Amino acid sequence: MDQLKDWTDDALSCLKEAEGICGSANSELVKINQVLSKRDNLLLKLTFLFDASRQQIRLLAILKDSLVKIVKNYKTKNHSWRTKITRDCELLRSVLDTLHKIQLEPSFRSTQGNKALSLYHFVSDDKIDELFNGVDDILRESTDLYGRDEIDNNLADISKEIEGYGKELEVRYAEFILNEVPDTPSKGNKKNSANHDNVITKLITSNNELETDMASLLESLTNHFDQCKKGQALLSKPHSEDQKRELLQVLENDSLELPYVINILNQDYQSLKTNCSHLQSITNKFSIFYNNSTAQFMVRLKLFGEVKLQQGLNIITKKAQRVEILLEKAFEYEQSVVGLIDYYTNFVSSYRSLILEIERRRKINDQVEAAVSRFRKELQSIEEKERTNREDFLIQHADYLPQDIISPNLLDGSQGILFKMLPTVGVEFNREPLPKISRRGLEEARIAILGRK
Repeated sequence: MDQLKDWTDDALSCLKEAEGICGSANSELVKINQVLSKRDNLLLKLTFLFDASRQQIRLLAILKDSLVKIVKNYKTKNHSWRTKITRDCELLRSVLDTLHKIQLEPSFRSTQGNKALSLYHFVSDDKIDELFNGVDDILRESTDLYGRDEIDNNLADISKEIEGYGKELEVRYAEFILNEVPDTPSKGNKKNSANHDNVITKLITSNNELETDMASLLESLTNHFDQCKKGQALLSKPHSEDQKRELLQVLENDSLELPYVINILNQDYQSLKTNCSHLQSITNKFSIFYNNSTAQFMVRLKLFGEVKLQQGLNIITKKAQRVEILLEKAFEYEQSVVGLIDYYTNFVSSYRSLILEIERRRKINDQVEAAVSRFRKELQSIEEKERTNREDFLIQHADYLPQDIISPNLLDGSQGILFKMLPTVGVEFNREPLPKISRRGLEEARIAILGRK
């Protein structure tokens, strides 16, 4: 009975020790399960953050492309009006050069002194110089506005940073997917070990097996203690010696295994504790990856969108405003240049048309003068013939006709109708005082206006 009591005491002592070990193991499991639960929440957050970051980077790229398009549009406008106004200024200079080359007709110079003049004499040098100087000013302003690479460099920096954020995000996402969270994520270290999800699964599975094993060992210790108590009750009652020996033999064998069971239980606890420590290490690295890497990445990305991109937008907006002002000024100058081109081109055409008009009027004057001359000659011939006819009539019939045969009341004079001569007909033509056109000026006008000499 004393031996049985010792076994019972040993069984109770081992059972209490085992319960303490299992209690510690359970605390470790509760603690690590809480840690793993937090990790699961971080996984959901990271999944959301990666998707949100991709959308944000895509949006940043779209905004950057919009800025590039705006700048390209204004550069196109800038190049277009520069090209047009430069071309039109050259055309205006060509028209003005034409005015220099066209000599004013000598007969037109009576009011301009005796010096040789060209059509350019009628151009205001001050206004032309003011116009060209104004165009030069806005061209220089345009060069200053786009000549420097400030906008291009700014857009290039923005594009480079967005591309960098995109690549960095994909590196971090690869680390996230593989659960390979290196000590220095920015260096992109790669490990050849199994990914952490598989490791975590194996560790959890191992803990479950260890927990089951420890529970089984604790149950066996509990059963052994119960058997000891039953043995004490059994031996206090009359039973066969064989039953008693058999029971004592079983209890003795179980008692001998108690140290081995406690040792296994301790080993299982140490293994479970090691697993939990490993799980804690993995989740700690994962938390560090989230807090010190991914979260910081999101902060930097947000700061980039709110500050750097906004700064670029502000620069481009200011440039765009200056461009609009410049375009308005350029349009005004362009209208002035085009207006002068049209005016002076028509001036040349009108001058040459004036020469042709003067020549036409000279010819009309010649024609009228010739017609009047012909009329005078014909009239003179008629008058001479009529004078002869009237004289012949009087010679033949005057002596025989009374002078009042036709009542004087019907006449406007005192002399009888028979003795009146043909009324005098006078024709005068005052030729227009037209300037004389030189042969060269006339030929040039005909070629320019009529396409022939």
